[in-house]
Amino acid sequence: LAVLSDLYRRWPFFATVLSNMAQVLAKSDMGLAARYAELVPDEALRERVFSKLVAELDIPIVCLPMTINNDVPGTELSIGSDTALNSIVSDVDKIRQSAVATRRVFIVEVMGRDCGYLTLLSGLAAGAERIYLPEEGITLDTLTADVHAMEENFRAGRRLGLIIRGEGADPVYTTGFITSLFEKEGGELFDARQAILGHIQEGGDPSPFDRIHATSLTAHCIEYLADQLQSGRRASAMIGFQSGRLQFTDLTTYPVLVDRNAQRPIEQRWMQRRQLARIMGS
Repeated sequence: LAVLSDLYRRWPFFATVLSNMAQVLAKSDMGLAARYAELVPDEALRERVFSKLVAELDIPIVCLPMTINNDVPGTELSIGSDTALNSIVSDVDKIRQSAVATRRVFIVEVMGRDCGYLTLLSGLAAGAERIYLPEEGITLDTLTADVHAMEENFRAGRRLGLIIRGEGADPVYTTGFITSLFEKEGGELFDARQAILGHIQEGGDPSPFDRIHATSLTAHCIEYLADQLQSGRRASAMIGFQSGRLQFTDLTTYPVLVDRNAQRPIEQRWMQRRQLARIMGS
C-alpha cells in the first residue's frame, strides 16, 4: 500500500488511471456488482471487500445535461446549446454580410454529431434556404431538387443563398461535396463557398440564458442529493426541463430513451419546427 501511495503521488499517469477508475466505479450499479461479488468463493473476503465498496460508492447521482449538441435525454435543452446557437447565428450573419456584393451560395457546416438541434435552429434563425439534418440524411434526389430550386431563385433575382448542414448529416455527401456540386451547377448564375465553423462553436462567453439555466439546475441537483442522503435512499436521476417544467428522470431509463443507432434521444420535440423551416426556406 505504501508503494502504491508513493506511485500515486509521484506518477501522474498512475494517478489519472486511478481517478478514471474511481469515476467508473462511482457510476456502477451496486445491485449488479453484488451479483459479481457472489462469484468470489471466499465468503469472508467477499463481504469485507464488497462492504467497503458499498460504503464508498453506493451514493445518489444526478446527471446534469451539459453539451452544446443538445443530444441527451431527459431534457429538451442542455446547458451550452443556447450559447453555441447564438455563436453560430452571429457567425452566419457575418458570412451573409460578407457576400452582399456577390451572387453566391454559402454552405455552412455546424456541429452536433448525430443531433440536428443546432442545424435546424440556426438555419431557422439565419434564414437558410436548405437545412440538412442527421435525422433525415441526404439523398441524391434531394440535392438535385435543391440545386434546381436554387437556380430558379437566382434567375428570379436572388443574390445570396444559404445552406446549413449538420456535421453528421451524411458520410458521403459532405460539405465539400455539396459545395463542389453547387459550384459546378451554378454556372454563371452563382458561385459556391463553404464555411466549416468547427470548434469555435464551443468557445465564447456563456449566454445569460445558459448561466441562469446552469445555476438553477445545479441548485435543484444539490437539493435532490441532500434529500436522498437525508432519507437514506440512493436513487440516481437525470435532471432537465420537459414541457416547461423541471423534472427528474430515473437514470436507469437512459438506455430506452436514446436511439440505439445514433447519439441522440428518441423523442426530440424541437423537430416540430422542421415544417416551419421548410416553409420559411421556400
